[in-house]
Amino acid sequence: EGENISLGWFERDDVAVAIDYVRGEKAGAIALWGRSMGASSAVLHGARDASLAGMVLDSPFASLEQVALELVADAATRFEGLPNFPSFMVRGALRVVASSVKSRAGFDLYKLRPIDFAPTCFIPALFGAGQEDSLVRPHHAKQIADAYAGDKNLVSFGGDHNELRPGFFIDSACIFLKNVLLLRDDASLRVPTDASGRPLPLHQVLGQQRALLPAMQSAPAPTLPLADVEEEMLRRAIAESLRVADSSAIAMTPSYEPTEDGEPIAHDDGEEQEDAAALRRAILLSLDQSGAGNAPSAPRAPGFGQGDCA
Repeated sequence: EGENISLGWFERDDVAVAIDYVRGEKAGAIALWGRSMGASSAVLHGARDASLAGMVLDSPFASLEQVALELVADAATRFEGLPNFPSFMVRGALRVVASSVKSRAGFDLYKLRPIDFAPTCFIPALFGAGQEDSLVRPHHAKQIADAYAGDKNLVSFGGDHNELRPGFFIDSACIFLKNVLLLRDDASLRVPTDASGRPLPLHQVLGQQRALLPAMQSAPAPTLPLADVEEEMLRRAIAESLRVADSSAIAMTPSYEPTEDGEPIAHDDGEEQEDAAALRRAILLSLDQSGAGNAPSAPRAPGFGQGDCA
């Protein structure tokens, strides 16, 4: 429930409720398979629920602040007319974004750091990372895996954030889940596939088989396929926060340039406003490029995106 998506902070409570429901149905061992925000939500929940049998974590982000800094880091080389922005200037703009998000959505972006929860997560985990992922870059998964306390393995594969995963990763995930869930060799499910023989995403399977879950019969069908909007998860979170943030507050974000001795000096008010506007434009352009080719996203306020966790 609620109007906002918190990129995992509150969604971990949704995961907990779903697990409690499954346990109430007398299920046996339970594992999580999360992608993007769903993977980060799984890490946040897994740190407080050691009873889970295992987790498949596909492209989790280590911290939201790090994602934002990386998105704008090379903006000047990709967009004509944009200056290079030092990291401290980007962090200044992010403070404005964080303040806006905290007042509107009730959570702190700076605390959204799954990597901080990894050292207290002891559940066996299989990590996945796309080598061409320009939204959540592959080193995020490696950083979390390096800090992870439980047994883990990291699998890298080609592709961007929202591309279909290769068969060898799907096979690795299935073998991993079979082992941690202690499934018999004859215990298998029929996995629906598309015309090309590729497994359908979970939400599409549930959409086709709504009658299997009584609670879903009265639930409204999604207005757009979730697969069309998943890649906008972090892109929309940051972009929409920038758009709704008070423009005067953004204009007041201090901007600096180093002197010969390395000490920063503040610009005058006009330069500060120009730099803040240019920085805002750089971030938005970087986010737009990272989401290029995506279908329009389903309406959510104030613009936080989505991810899968099953």
